[in-house]
Amino acid sequence: MKVGRIVGIVLLVLLVLYLLLFHAANPVLVGLPWLSVVIPPLPASYVVVLALLVGFLIGWLPTRLLAWRRGRDIKRLEKRVAELEPAAPPLAAPGEHQRSEYPVIPDRAAQPDPYTAASGTYDGSYDANEDEAG
Repeated sequence: MKVGRIVGIVLLVLLVLYLLLFHAANPVLVGLPWLSVVIPPLPASYVVVLALLVGFLIGWLPTRLLAWRRGRDIKRLEKRVAELEPAAPPLAAPGEHQRSEYPVIPDRAAQPDPYTAASGTYDGSYDANEDEAG
């Protein structure tokens, strides 16, 4: 369970306990003006619970309708993006890509020939007799 949900449950339990104590402390019946014809006198705690429920619904219902509408718009837009996106090129199988003998640094071109010496004099051959003849 998420922390926010646990906190909400704890607050709801505390509210119910408070309303039970409020009901026990106020057994007086209250008559509501303009509604006394339809609703008989009620305990004060019932009136408080009714006011809390009406307030909750007034705040909750418009936000749910807005979230539902936005969710619907998001689904519609995701479908539209999927229609407009070009298809991704197929990926090469693991051995099909061309391997270069020499690494390519992204901001430089590939090296055309084997590594050469900095002076340009070394051709890769070595003669042991040249060193001894010196």
